[in-house]
Amino acid sequence: MPVQGETSELPLPDIMGMVRYRTGKLLFSSIVSTPDVEVHVTPGYITAMIVDDKLIQDDWRIVDKLVAITASPAGDFTFQSCAPSDLKHSVRINIDGILLTVVTAIDEILCANARLPNHSQLYQMVPGRDKLVVDDATLETFLHVARPDLEIGLTAIEFAHRLEISTKQVQFYFLKLIELGMITKMRLEDSPLHSDPRLSLKSTGIRLAESKLETTPNQAPILSRESRKDNLPQRGRMTRLI
Repeated sequence: MPVQGETSELPLPDIMGMVRYRTGKLLFSSIVSTPDVEVHVTPGYITAMIVDDKLIQDDWRIVDKLVAITASPAGDFTFQSCAPSDLKHSVRINIDGILLTVVTAIDEILCANARLPNHSQLYQMVPGRDKLVVDDATLETFLHVARPDLEIGLTAIEFAHRLEISTKQVQFYFLKLIELGMITKMRLEDSPLHSDPRLSLKSTGIRLAESKLETTPNQAPILSRESRKDNLPQRGRMTRLI
């Protein structure tokens, strides 16, 4: 059983910062838009992420889950110290590097907030633009996953629900694709789903691509030295950043 400690309200970067020199399991629960997320950590590294008893091994999905946790208006965390042999070791991701990626993603979403497309607006691929080379590994992977549904019409809110991430994240990806001229608005009556309700979105049984973000090892710590102290609350509440 996890050791109970004092209750605190902390943003995710601070929580991750406090466990970056520890070995154990960090459980995030009561997260809006995503099931419970369990993160296994050893000093300096994430070694596994488990969602619904499934290992998440794609770096871009791990980033999206951490952004979704940060964006959640409510949530709880519990940390349980344990031996390295009790952890799963399916990935090896530098904690400082991925936190920098998460914070950057959050900053980008905040800066673009006023320009984000309507979450319930249908969007579709622009004919002739589907072969355009995308110079962004994360966006390219997202497009690979979303393209089949964008061919028949897709909204940000339904795709976010399917990926179990924040709607704002999908809206931000849509914004980037709009600015590249790759997707455009679609009327409901023009969607094949509207004319033939027997059709289903192709990504319902989604198999995620294996493209990976590059995490940068040996990044300078982005958190204060106070994060290294042994006063980690073993259980607490999270605060929202976006």
